Amino acid sequence: MTSVLIRRARTSLTLTLILTLTPVLLLSAEIHDAIQMKNISQVRTILSQRPTDINSRTKYGLTPLHQAAAVDAPEIASVLISRGADLKALSLNGLSPLHTAIRKKSAKTLKVIITQSTIIYTTRLFDKTSTRGKNALASGDLDVASDLIFSLLRDDPSSERINFTSGLINSALDKNSHAALAYERVLQLNPKNDRARLELAKAYIATKQHELAREQLEIVRSHKTLPSALESDLSDYAKQLKRADKKWSLTTRLDVGAFMDDNINVGPNSTVIDIKPVVVGSTLVTDLYLSESSTASDATGFSGMLSLIHEYDIGEKLGWNLLTEAVYYQTWLESEFSDYENVYGILSIGPRLATPRSLLQLKASGTHIASGGDPLLNMYGIKPKHITALDATGRKLLTSEFTAEIRDYDTLDFRDSTYFELKEKVTWYIGEQRHHISAGGSLVYDITDNAAYTYKEVGVKLAGGLSLPGGALLYTDIDYSMASYDEAEELAPEPRDDKQLMVTAGLSKVFNAHWGADLNHVLTDNNSEFKLYEYDRNVTTLTLYYIF
Repeated sequence: MTSVLIRRARTSLTLTLILTLTPVLLLSAEIHDAIQMKNISQVRTILSQRPTDINSRTKYGLTPLHQAAAVDAPEIASVLISRGADLKALSLNGLSPLHTAIRKKSAKTLKVIITQSTIIYTTRLFDKTSTRGKNALASGDLDVASDLIFSLLRDDPSSERINFTSGLINSALDKNSHAALAYERVLQLNPKNDRARLELAKAYIATKQHELAREQLEIVRSHKTLPSALESDLSDYAKQLKRADKKWSLTTRLDVGAFMDDNINVGPNSTVIDIKPVVVGSTLVTDLYLSESSTASDATGFSGMLSLIHEYDIGEKLGWNLLTEAVYYQTWLESEFSDYENVYGILSIGPRLATPRSLLQLKASGTHIASGGDPLLNMYGIKPKHITALDATGRKLLTSEFTAEIRDYDTLDFRDSTYFELKEKVTWYIGEQRHHISAGGSLVYDITDNAAYTYKEVGVKLAGGLSLPGGALLYTDIDYSMASYDEAEELAPEPRDDKQLMVTAGLSKVFNAHWGADLNHVLTDNNSEFKLYEYDRNVTTLTLYYIF
């Protein structure tokens, strides 16, 4: 025992404080040493003298139950569990005692953890939609777990919890027929196990045995008192079954927003623009003077958007379907800026193929744009898109997009063009909260009827999102592009070289399955060799949306 005397003097007052320090880590190391030697009597003695040592930690974050799982000491694990050991404790490398037993192939201790606790009903280790489950799948630990459980079932086929564990693991490995058999065995042993019945319904849905799934859900629904977690699962699986029964689905989204724009007319920064020398009469003109109304104008307005997405399943859920999207967008401004009100109409259709690790979409689209109440532009093209997971966890995605488009202006025929764009982006998802960062690039070639508007562009993009509690997301996007034009415009001193920086920062919030909101600010800084196109712009937008 160590005594430390601390004296603090303030004028005439002296405060004496005596602290007694106990070398906890040194004492708690005894139980870990005893477990390492599989000395169960010493473990019992230590716990009798110091019960709090049951969840003590080593420098690696291991609890005594972790230690028992690592050395496969089932009797010690049984003692620890009976005395309240924390089965959810995670070591510094993120492993629970259950996961440690699997990683170390400690079959006997694994059986004790499964059969002498309820952890198997709450763990996310075998949930492939969770980060922990994805990591276990990618590392091969679920395959190890499958082999261990198979051997345990061979020795003890009548264990309810081992059979239930077998079902969870087989579901995570997409062996849904095997999972269904495991859950059926559980219900033969205990017909009152509603959790197993719900998991059986889920396995039936996955194997397209919809009537059998419906029977299991009805049995669970007939039980009037269910824990809240089972109530939630029952609702989710009923929705899955309803979707599985339908060959088509329709999603509708309505967005309404308000915005402030400090350059609604995209006016240049200066009223004096250098131009190519022009002789007017006997005068040589080298500058173009703009009126104040041609420079940046502040405006506030409202926006509305209606989106319809229709999906028709051609085959299975992981297979081909036909996707149709229709979008209508409009802005409303003060009367003095009505010439800058815009209307967009977009219609696209195409097949989509989903596999466990990729998504391929082949889309043809048509777009109509009107400005100030007059038709401006029609666009027709194809936009194939491919997303693939670069690892088994789905935490690293590669997105590839290509656009080939005919752009037909209503009156500005010299701007008609054939437009090509290629985009590549890698996105990383981080942690349980699914924070994300992404980096990508783009190439654009826009070939117009007038070579002065034909340009090539190279762009880079960085983005990130921080998931916050309560369904909120703090995000930012940074886009930088460099465009080079083939020829000079009639008044331009030389062909344009534009450099544009666009920074978006925002906060989005999902309130529930239907409602959400987004607040963002977009800063655009466009620098150009021809100062007529050099401008700054700031737009702040607040949007509310509802999904039907």
